[in-house]
Amino acid sequence: MSVYNENEHELMLAVNSILNQTYEEFEFIIVCDNPLNQRMVEIVYRIAEMDSRIKIVMNNRNVGLALSMNHGFEFATGNIIARMDADDISFPDRFEKQVECLNNSSYDLVWTSYIYIDENGKEQDDQVQIYSDSDVNKILPLRNIVHHPTVMMKRDAFVKAGLYRDFPCAQDYDLWLRMLCCGCKIHMMPENMLYYRVRNMSTTNRKKYQQLCTLNYIRKLYTERCKNGIDTYSYDSYLKDMERKGVGNRKIEDQFFKANYIISQSKKNLKKHNYAMAINGYIKAFIISKAYRKQLLLLIKRKLGR
Repeated sequence: MSVYNENEHELMLAVNSILNQTYEEFEFIIVCDNPLNQRMVEIVYRIAEMDSRIKIVMNNRNVGLALSMNHGFEFATGNIIARMDADDISFPDRFEKQVECLNNSSYDLVWTSYIYIDENGKEQDDQVQIYSDSDVNKILPLRNIVHHPTVMMKRDAFVKAGLYRDFPCAQDYDLWLRMLCCGCKIHMMPENMLYYRVRNMSTTNRKKYQQLCTLNYIRKLYTERCKNGIDTYSYDSYLKDMERKGVGNRKIEDQFFKANYIISQSKKNLKKHNYAMAINGYIKAFIISKAYRKQLLLLIKRKLGR
């Protein structure tokens, strides 16, 4: 689990949900990715005194989630690795059920269904879609359906795939696709095993556009691996790709924001069976934003099952 600047109450709920697992044989590695924040440093060392299974790993500087996870992994000794976010709450039997599934199957990674909660811990009505193994293999190359905070995976598979790579977002999606290329088996457990906290504050327009461009870059790398066996990833090539796509360009990001709003309205119209208005919205978004043109083409491809 990586911590940066979380609310202490929410952090303690997350920590206690791990310490109270019915499966008790684990090491709990907490990586502090904000070493200059004295408040957070004091909190994590105070947490370490709660249980001998807790290990604190202090980054020298803020490096982001991907590299923090890799840093924490250097101190892990187990054959199975579980992920946890610092503001979510695991069900008490999460580890027990996931370990049993991994130990009694050929799966290399499992993730679970979950329940949305708001900032106050109130359960939300949003439903989580359940995916079969065949769904996973078909859909995952097109969009990220694996819920990162619920993941548990075999150490050997994680190492075989090459750990996390340095992306500011969607680093988990890059890992899942590399695991697919390595022949790893990925499975969704349909039971709810985590309360996933969602917040009212929205991601900034710039970050939303960067997320979309990053996802497209990661899919491009996946296509390269499928074709050539290797990909052309480097952090410099990633930054150049973001520059080519206009990340940081106000005009392009405004076009994306406008298309994003139109798409959200089109989705609402689809739910209301206003198909003509929905189609009209998708066409407008297609025209306005190049980024959304790519997304709509992916949607069409997914619907056709290709």
